[in-house]
Amino acid sequence: MLPTPSKNKWKHPNPNKGLLARWKAAFSLGYKTIGDLKKHWKGSGDYASPTAASGNEICLKCQYTGECKTGCGRGTSHVAFGDDVIAKLHQHLTDCGVPN
Repeated sequence: MLPTPSKNKWKHPNPNKGLLARWKAAFSLGYKTIGDLKKHWKGSGDYASPTAASGNEICLKCQYTGECKTGCGRGTSHVAFGDDVIAKLHQHLTDCGVPN
């Protein structure tokens, strides 16, 4: 089920509370945009955005903040993911220097 649009914004109907809390912590540490994650990359190799089982990149804004814009190019990932993908998203935050 896709979120309901509201003034050019999508609200995630069932965001992961753990991811929301970690983004809130990141924001308080100075991460103001999703792009700031890339600037703090500490993972192995070059920066890589997490992908869904389909191989498509996940919309990090939607998953980390609980909202996005309508017409997002990664809108197919505006869904509640299972534990395997949530674990990948948590690892991504860790690799970007966001504490647990």
